[in-house]
Amino acid sequence: MRPNGCASVANSSVANFLRVVALVLIAYYGGADKIEGPLHDLTGIALFIVAVLMMLLCDGLISLCARKAIPVRTERGFKWAGPYPKRGERARPAR
Repeated sequence: MRPNGCASVANSSVANFLRVVALVLIAYYGGADKIEGPLHDLTGIALFIVAVLMMLLCDGLISLCARKAIPVRTERGFKWAGPYPKRGERARPAR
């Protein structure tokens, strides 16, 4: 299980903030009547796309960070081993 649940809350907040900023700029430069109707719906679709892309980006970053430190059980408890072995290499046993 990857710990990206809390990151999705931040992603949705940032994406919603960007949608509000876009709607404010459209209303400022095009008039308040422009933000009603299809343009409002299109910003909602764009919000969804941006939020999903940000969530995938955060998931990739969390995966990269998780590869650098792997917990390994020893007689004394857990220790942190190095990165995953590359393809074709054998994993080194924990000491």
